[in-house]
Amino acid sequence: MAQRSHICPCIADTYTDSSSPDSNYGDSTILKLGSGGTETYYRYRAVFQFDLGSIPERKKILGIRLYIYVVDDAESGDGRLYIERGHPSENLTDIEYTLTYSNRSEYGMIFGSGLILYGFYFEGGSYHYIDLPLDKFWGYSHIILRPQRTPYFYIHSRENTNPPYLEVIYEDVPPDKPTPRNPVGDYKDVFATIRFEWDYNSSVGGVQKKFDLQWSTNQQNWTTISQTTSNTYYDAPGGTFPTGNIYWQVRTYNEYDEASEWSDIQSFYAVGAPSVPIISSVSMGTARPTVEWAAFNQQIFQVQVLSGETVVYDSGEIPGVYVRAHKVTAWLPDGSYTMQVRIKNEYDLWSEWGNIPFTVSTSKPTKPSFSAQTTSHGIELHIQNMADYALIYRAEYGSSDFICIGMTAEGCYHDCSVKHGSEYQYFVRSVSANETYADSDTKLAQAQIRYAMVAPVSDLADIFEFRRALNNPPKRGYTRNPSGSTVEFEGRKYPVWIPTERISAGISLEFFLHSWAAVEKFMSLYDRKETVLYRDSKGRKIYGTLSGLAVEEERPGYTVSFVISQVDHDEEVEV
Repeated sequence: MAQRSHICPCIADTYTDSSSPDSNYGDSTILKLGSGGTETYYRYRAVFQFDLGSIPERKKILGIRLYIYVVDDAESGDGRLYIERGHPSENLTDIEYTLTYSNRSEYGMIFGSGLILYGFYFEGGSYHYIDLPLDKFWGYSHIILRPQRTPYFYIHSRENTNPPYLEVIYEDVPPDKPTPRNPVGDYKDVFATIRFEWDYNSSVGGVQKKFDLQWSTNQQNWTTISQTTSNTYYDAPGGTFPTGNIYWQVRTYNEYDEASEWSDIQSFYAVGAPSVPIISSVSMGTARPTVEWAAFNQQIFQVQVLSGETVVYDSGEIPGVYVRAHKVTAWLPDGSYTMQVRIKNEYDLWSEWGNIPFTVSTSKPTKPSFSAQTTSHGIELHIQNMADYALIYRAEYGSSDFICIGMTAEGCYHDCSVKHGSEYQYFVRSVSANETYADSDTKLAQAQIRYAMVAPVSDLADIFEFRRALNNPPKRGYTRNPSGSTVEFEGRKYPVWIPTERISAGISLEFFLHSWAAVEKFMSLYDRKETVLYRDSKGRKIYGTLSGLAVEEERPGYTVSFVISQVDHDEEVEV
């Protein structure tokens, strides 16, 4: 790098005279130095203040020179010249018209010796410079000349024609090579905005002023994008790049328009989103139509049905390399809709939606009706005017969140998953073979459960009843514990509890069975190792797993104890 220099002018100077300790010489055009050659004390000392604020920032400083203009020839003899710096913790302002020999300690002028210059000879009528070591003088704006046992000599002050000054020698420091961050080695959609990111690096600090970004498909022919900005990123608009490997590099500039080297070359693979799937058909005459389409490079697909602008059905993302048909599982009322399909390729890029309008127009079956009655195990529905089969929908009283809990082709359905004392709303959907449907009116029913009962979720009608304990009411103990962990932190006496959303809960039970055959029947249920439903006359309803079975023989029969650990279970069935 080329060396440069910067002149720091003197903005204040004066000298002190130990023979006239209370005098100030700030307006003198001549600064006196020396001790007459025979005096051991320092009679005349000069103090300078220089303007360092104009030195360019973020440069590599190579040297500092103090320039003084000597009036007549000056030779040190056996004397020496101390060059000291003003201490940054002292008050060194306003020295020009306030500093005297008497108050010099107030301005930090007595704090040990500095650089010592021996055997100097200054020719009169010219400037002379003194090299100041960087490690001692860089950053200090005040400099003191203190001769010892030297003859008197005189220099021009700042008020004269040849004022003192500092020359700061430096060289430019361009930014270091930037560090590319993104995109590096991944796939990018050529039709989407692609963000290039990098780190601005500089050994002397500062911020980026501008950048040059280059990209190429072969590392020979480069396209350059330049911007004046401190942003260390660039958003390339969609459609900028062709498909294939894209190579890129970047260089940055500092505030002096000095450029870094080019960064290391990085690359990514530009890929296009798959073509829009072409919908070939939507089946008619059914409330749950099937859509078929043609597509290339499909890995995942998604199907939606819209009524106007509202999505009334969404399949979610479904893996399927070879699947080109999907049946809508929602029950669509008669009306006009839009079917839309999109696909994702192996680069995790979605196509645009392919869509087609369609109409649901069906021949409805006869509206069904039903009656509901309470049984010892739940609520039984008897259905009239049913087509090919019926779907059973249930919601708690006052709620509109109906879920499908089962289906039947027999005209009768026994709901064995209700809770004691709760009121429920039901309606029945009658469905034909080609999946047209009609809904019944809604009816209310209330469950009445007398005994504790356990049933596997695979067959909720396969109920095992526990009716009594021996000589005492049945024992039931419910436990519930929050889930989480404790974390210890430095400086804290006690650990910190970090909760999670999970709950650990369960119920322990003890009942009496009269015969070993009854015990074996329960053990066969226990050994199935599947989720069960527990209900009782207290209104408890718990899905869980069985564990901790213990059988104790009593004189008239057997005491059976076990635990049900609560688990999540979705009662809604897919149809």
